[in-house]
Amino acid sequence: MGGPAHSDEELLLALKRFDEKAFQMVYEKYAGKIFGFLRVKSPKASTEELQDRAQKVWVKLYRSIDQVSLDYPLEQTLFVIARSVWLDELKARKRKDHHAQEYQDQFHVDAQKGVTADEQSERWSQVFSEVLTPEQRKVLERKVFDEKKYSEIASELGRTEVAIRKIYSRAVQALKKKVLHEPS
Repeated sequence: MGGPAHSDEELLLALKRFDEKAFQMVYEKYAGKIFGFLRVKSPKASTEELQDRAQKVWVKLYRSIDQVSLDYPLEQTLFVIARSVWLDELKARKRKDHHAQEYQDQFHVDAQKGVTADEQSERWSQVFSEVLTPEQRKVLERKVFDEKKYSEIASELGRTEVAIRKIYSRAVQALKKKVLHEPS
């Protein structure tokens, strides 16, 4: 990829060949625009959160480059990916807010029963320790609390995606069995 300037079409073709210089050129050309777009869409997000989201855009581009169509301009493709990342973050935040509300509702019920937050947390920690293996706890934490995909967890833990799905499923079943068969 020598030479002064390259069209987006040339860059996209080079990206499809996994040309590292092309990735660098695309990053230098569009990183500021992508970051600015994410800042406008999430004005309350911290710089660190925005940098994480921008990084996800570049990772998604790299991982899906073979699926990127030559029929659309590179800039448009990048902004479609950035919008997708932003929407994923919105959905994740809504799920977290929903889970937080459920937790607050349960906390309110426990508080009425005289159970403190520390006691409730201790109770759940004890259930996790009693029922789940360390590996199941790791998988469950990454899937539920970190909202990671099975493929990401598999990569982190050096296991196959199928194995991670099985571990997660068994962990959930073990927790259901414990919770449903234990008086509150």
